[in-house]
Amino acid sequence: MYNLSLYIPKLEDYWYEKKLQSDPETMSYNAGYDVLYNGYHYDTGCIDFPESRWEEVYNKRINENIFFAYIKDNELNQFIGYCNYHYNKNDDRYEC
Repeated sequence: MYNLSLYIPKLEDYWYEKKLQSDPETMSYNAGYDVLYNGYHYDTGCIDFPESRWEEVYNKRINENIFFAYIKDNELNQFIGYCNYHYNKNDDRYEC
């Protein structure tokens, strides 16, 4: 049986998101898309997430009512992923 929980990260916890977004193996699903946002690496799918952007992203999630949490394996006492839930006003739907 899994012993998982959701953990809403504090700003200082964003190191984990940076770790995931900079790992080519983790981000391979994201490679090859024609997107225009800054810091995206077409070949690997990785996304630059420097510490200088953490507060901006943190505040955006709060201000735009985006639920964002890390998935924590309580038995291992470590994060194993993340999830989000938000309304996409452009497509008029909720996404997770």
